[in-house]
Amino acid sequence: MFLQMFTLVCILIALQFIYYQIKWRLGFALMSTTREKVLSGIVGGFMSIILSFYAVETQSGITFGLGITALLICLVYSGRFSFLIGAAMFAVWIYALPYHTLIFPIETYIWVSALFIIIETMYKDSKVELKGLSSLVVLSFFFFLHLYQISSEIPYALGITALYLTLTTVSLLTGIGIIRYQQEFVRLHRRLAAEATHDGLTGLLNRRSFEEAIKQLDSKNEAVLLMIDIDHFKKINDTYGHPAGDAVLEATADALREACKVKETIARVGGEEFAVLLRHHDMESAKKAAEDIRAAIEALSIELDEETLKITISIGLASYPEQVRSPEQLYKLADEHLYIAKKLGRNQVCCERKKSVIVE
Repeated sequence: MFLQMFTLVCILIALQFIYYQIKWRLGFALMSTTREKVLSGIVGGFMSIILSFYAVETQSGITFGLGITALLICLVYSGRFSFLIGAAMFAVWIYALPYHTLIFPIETYIWVSALFIIIETMYKDSKVELKGLSSLVVLSFFFFLHLYQISSEIPYALGITALYLTLTTVSLLTGIGIIRYQQEFVRLHRRLAAEATHDGLTGLLNRRSFEEAIKQLDSKNEAVLLMIDIDHFKKINDTYGHPAGDAVLEATADALREACKVKETIARVGGEEFAVLLRHHDMESAKKAAEDIRAAIEALSIELDEETLKITISIGLASYPEQVRSPEQLYKLADEHLYIAKKLGRNQVCCERKKSVIVE
């Protein structure tokens, strides 16, 4: 019996691990979407069927499994919608295809499910352990009553109920531990992925990721690269200190996000240098967008400890395929135009369309 119980717990762990890997690969992990809830309900239903099929048999032909425990884990983590989907699948299986003697009459399963939902609602903001263990106590009470009705022996009913409660408690807590472990794994993976592709201070794309985005440009669709440099940034650091410089960088990044509305194509590519890739823009529309960005930065008021700081930026533009033959050449031409904007007095946009020629 104990070997069967251990096997059931191992099956539950394996199923949960496989399920969470599938969710992660499909991009559902840690997301609360309708698709994920449907997937959780379907998988929860399959898990409950499998775990009930491999039930533990005791004296007098009584069997018990972890099918309801699998549904309970589904309830406390994925919600009532997922639970009802899984419970419906489980009900069809135990009612239409009874491979073994049911633990409870079908009506009792309905009552237990309703009580589970009530407990989940009552403890909605509580820890999942509290919701799960409270539900298991209710389930064990019904189990005890059913065994006593069959055997009329309290010691026998208590003994089997204790085994059942032990098995369900161990499986519930183990299942919760597995889910938390996998959630933490996904969070860590996403954090490391973000650190590898994003700038740590501003949260924008880093230079490497931005260059990858440029390489994916298609000559059939116009794109304009904006190279942006904060004017006199070294003076800001020297005068107010590096914390003030960091505040300026963060404020600039926030203003770019707000002005550009293209978060996936904004990057910090150097110390005080930013870049914006405007897809499906010609030079005229890009120049207007660049002017809007310049004006938005100029309007910023950055509050320091003792004073308010105003900043300006210079912007150089380059267009593909209008001005260059390959995406990789965008950086070079945009940098040239940025240099001209700074030489002409800063706080301005330069695209130098008359002087720009096709770069070979």
